[in-house]
Amino acid sequence: MEWGIFFNTGEAELVQNLNGTQAKVYVVLKMIIREILKPTKKEITSYVLKNIISWKAENIPQTKFPAQSLLHWVHDGLRELRMAIEKKTTSLLHDSRVEFNGSLWFG
Repeated sequence: MEWGIFFNTGEAELVQNLNGTQAKVYVVLKMIIREILKPTKKEITSYVLKNIISWKAENIPQTKFPAQSLLHWVHDGLRELRMAIEKKTTSLLHDSRVEFNGSLWFG
């Protein structure tokens, strides 16, 4: 229980530290996954998206995230997600309830 509470607190702090564009990228990616891609299993969680966004936020200067670059960063996030799926990066795409086998989508 303590670990889950700590983890949620850490996630909340991470999201609070995103700038406006980074937060919007997270929301748009989450909407794309939920409403368009519709994964058949739960491998792609909000945790996965937060990992992608936080890595970008930590390694790329804030000045590279102006509002006009929203679509660029959404595309970049989708590319990162696709690479993780293709490489079956289970450390990023991990859900203890299911095994990741690389087949997420069934039209």
